[in-house]
Amino acid sequence: ISGNDLTQQKVIRRQITLRPDRPLDMVKLAESKKNIEDLRLFEGAGTPLSSVKTTVQPADPANPGVRDVLVEVEETNTGNVGFIVGVSSDQGLIGEFRLQQRNFDVADVPDSFDELIKGRAFRGAGQNFVLSIAPGTEYQNYQITLGEPYLFESDYSGSASAYYRVREYDQYDENRYGTTLALGRRFGERWVASAPVRLEHVDLSNIDSGAPVDVFEVEGPATLT
Repeated sequence: ISGNDLTQQKVIRRQITLRPDRPLDMVKLAESKKNIEDLRLFEGAGTPLSSVKTTVQPADPANPGVRDVLVEVEETNTGNVGFIVGVSSDQGLIGEFRLQQRNFDVADVPDSFDELIKGRAFRGAGQNFVLSIAPGTEYQNYQITLGEPYLFESDYSGSASAYYRVREYDQYDENRYGTTLALGRRFGERWVASAPVRLEHVDLSNIDSGAPVDVFEVEGPATLT
């Protein structure tokens, strides 16, 4: 494998269905190329200009009947930064800053500030990281999410999310904070199952005296699972 200056070898290798010392299967080679492109971590993936190339090398005269496969990739920008500003008749003035990195590495701590600024830190393990900061006059949402598609290089995947939300309704205010944990597993090449679990703290406050009785009954705080 060549061209992966940031992405770890294992991120690419686990998408290759060919195995050493097995018959060379051109169908599996084509599937492997598509699997790597589907990661969306490399330049032009999924287009005619895709940088992902799989090439069967000439046979080694010293080892007749055995060939290597060269996988070439070209790194691309896998991070997104977004800004949103809006006005809603129901939620007031809303703003959001969103940061996503599809090739995150939680263990790749920067060695210097320059490495962090140039985007060469916290990258390369194929994890998905999302940070959302959304302040507003009547609604606020703050959330951070980290997903690992191959826990301990197994068929299991995992993700964790923590959030804090505030909503000002006409008759009361609502505060929520909690976490969502999910564990998934791949079965073969087509089937995936996932089981999420949510734990949330909910609190109602500033209840208007004219609010329905039901609102006072669930004033809280309460725990939702």
